[in-house]
Amino acid sequence: MTEEEHIQKGFNTGYRLQQLDPTLSQKFIQTFEGNSHPYVQGFVKGTEQLNLEREQAKANSQTEDYFNQIQSRLKPRSPEKGRDKDDKGIDL
Repeated sequence: MTEEEHIQKGFNTGYRLQQLDPTLSQKFIQTFEGNSHPYVQGFVKGTEQLNLEREQAKANSQTEDYFNQIQSRLKPRSPEKGRDKDDKGIDL
């Protein structure tokens, strides 16, 4: 296998294991400490990538929630009961 193939295989494995069992993934990373093999580098990058994607998804969700709250506050209110749509509530 080429170095690039080792990195890719490690990345995919790290990404997938982080999805399925983050605790086990972190244990592997601890045991890999100090190892500079391309597979290990890819594994670590794969776990980091998934964590980054999860953080971005969470931030996007929070931003969307905030946007929806603002948008709901800006919606025009329905006319009050007993008033016509054209009535501005001003008595002359």
